[in-house]
Amino acid sequence: MTIPVRFGSGFRLHDGNNMDNVAANPQWQQNPAVTAVAGALSSSTPVLLLGINVVTTTPSTGGVVLPSGILGGIVHVRNSGSNTLTVFAAGSDTIDTTAGSTGVTIAAGKSAIFFGYATTGKGVDSWTQFQSA
Repeated sequence: MTIPVRFGSGFRLHDGNNMDNVAANPQWQQNPAVTAVAGALSSSTPVLLLGINVVTTTPSTGGVVLPSGILGGIVHVRNSGSNTLTVFAAGSDTIDTTAGSTGVTIAAGKSAIFFGYATTGKGVDSWTQFQSA
């Protein structure tokens, strides 16, 4: 996903390539049927999209991983599965103060929104989360 350049206000000509990027790259992606995998964080753990993610199948000890995002990135996760879901962070990223490899949990039937808020210049270091009650 590319982030399009904002259009200036007023009457003016705009670069057609920029307009193509806006039309071809929506700001919100949707992943309506994610299946979590059982066990700890591994190379087979599904990576979520920036945008809206619905986890439909959550095995016992099931997990997913946040993308290596951008500063200001937003990931919405809905756990529609029957078990608690563990959300891991990519690489050395953290979720609040929790190590990414440990992860945080979302109860069955609940949602969480993750915001990317700190950066070292190569991507998000830290995510913060807000969970539904």
